[in-house]
Formats: sequence, structure tokens, C-alpha cells
Amino acid sequence: MNWKDLISKVALVLGFALLFGIMIGGQGFRDAVAMSVDFIFRPLADVLTASNLHILLLILAFITGLVTTVIQRYTIDWGNMKASQERMKNLQKEFRAAQLAGDTKRIEELNEESRKLMQDSASMQMQQLKPMGYISIITIPIIMWLYVYLKDIYGVYGFGKLTGVVNGPLFAFPFVGERMMVDPLFWGLQWWFLWYLVCSIFFGQIFSKLLNTGMSTTSTSTD
Repeated sequence: MNWKDLISKVALVLGFALLFGIMIGGQGFRDAVAMSVDFIFRPLADVLTASNLHILLLILAFITGLVTTVIQRYTIDWGNMKASQERMKNLQKEFRAAQLAGDTKRIEELNEESRKLMQDSASMQMQQLKPMGYISIITIPIIMWLYVYLKDIYGVYGFGKLTGVVNGPLFAFPFVGERMMVDPLFWGLQWWFLWYLVCSIFFGQIFSKLLNTGMSTTSTSTD
């Protein structure tokens, strides 16, 4: 095993340990993860101040979108995935044609080929779990740190409905109006997470285009 493979496996173990750790490790574990990156993000937050919390979330979403796209760019074989999907579409067309023609022999051949293709597809789906482990190393500490930072601003922590009066900067969400970042949204999530998620997806789409990553960009480059 070379150093590259060793580092890759260690990173995967660390990423999935963080992913499962925040679910079963308790509040102490989540706080420890958050404080491990506090020295990186706290100075930025102090410069921006609490009144510019939406800008802080925008910057962190930018980092998340960039890192996620770069990891996916070099860990997922988009060309192979695109070819597999195209072959599945063609198989479906050929299968319908064989059914209409009553060609039982061809139908059996297509069924066998479809089973093999499904096995390959399942293997590729498993491979997509790999970048999730790498991405978790970046995204989970950021999200955990945001919870700790918001506790310092609003005096509340974690999911759930606010139990008291909380003072803090408001943010005007498009189509919704002003909301406090820690106001409940749904399923225990808060408004700040929606803003962070939308911005991360937005930047992710931009970087996907720039780095030629994803199914749509791959299809244009391979035609």
C-alpha cells in the first residue's frame, strides 16, 4: 500500500467517523468537533460581526461548494456513469421493440444484459459513498461550529423550538421576509441552515460548470 492509498483510507475513516459521531457521540463530541476549527472561523466571524451573519454563511457555503465539487471531480467517474445511464435508456428502447416484435430470444438477451448493467450501477452507487466521507471532513466541522457560534450570538443551541425571547440580527429571506436565523423552520431545522444549504448548492452548481463536473457537463464534453 502506497502513501496515497493510506492517506485516502485514513481520510475516509475520519470522514465517516465524524458523520456517525455527530449522531451517536453526544453533545460533547459535537462541541469538540466545532472547537477544533474555531481558531479558523472565529477571527473571520469577529471581523464580519454578528450583524453580517448572512455574509459569514455565504462565505462558508462558498468553501463548502468549492471543496465538494473538487472532491467529486476527482473521485467520481462521471463519464462511466453517463455511459451507463445512456446504455440503460437504449436497453429500455430495445426491450420495448423486442416485446412488440415478440422476439423472446432477444428479450432474454436484453434481460441478462440489464441484470449485468444493474450490478455495475449498484457498484457505482457504492463508489459515490467515497466522496461523502471526504466531504464530511470539511462540512461537518463547519456546521457544528456554526451551532456553537450561533449559541454565542443568540444564547440557544441546536435544533428545536426556541423557548424564550431571543434578540439578534434579522435576515430578509427572498419571498418570505425577515426571519431570525435561529427561528424554527421545519423538522427541527432553523432558517440559517436553509440559507447555508441554498448558497452551497448555488456555488456547487457554478463550480460544477467551471470544473466540468456532473452528468450534464460530462454529456456536453463527451459528445
